[in-house]
Amino acid sequence: MLILIFFCLYVLFILIFFFPPKPFDTVIVPTAAPQAVSGMPFKDSRSIKVTWKPPPKDQQNGEIKGYKIFYVKYENSQTDQDAKSSLVDAESQELVLGDLEIYTEYKIWVLAFTSVGDGPSSQPIRVWTNEDGRYCPWISANRLALT
Repeated sequence: MLILIFFCLYVLFILIFFFPPKPFDTVIVPTAAPQAVSGMPFKDSRSIKVTWKPPPKDQQNGEIKGYKIFYVKYENSQTDQDAKSSLVDAESQELVLGDLEIYTEYKIWVLAFTSVGDGPSSQPIRVWTNEDGRYCPWISANRLALT
């Protein structure tokens, strides 16, 4: 503990340290969506292969860390909030969606993300899974007997 004496003159030195602010991080979210998103039925009647190209280089705004692929059945009762999603790393430019319903139309879209957050979504595409040839609900046995 420091003891001060009355009627003495004390000199204090105050040092101020100034740390200049860090420059703004140049990484922001991508300002463009992945390009050339396409999809097609794949191998069986329960999968779709989705492919895309990265956003234009000048709109990536830093290092792309990966892609999010969203998909939902294309029907009135389903909304974008009902969509399921899958993540892939930045090197990937394709994904096979599996465990889908037979002969069903799906709405699919893709976005790129950086360490800061998600960029804009691509325009959605619509792709049908294949039929499996075992069951066709709109053809009854009576119709087949008439032909």
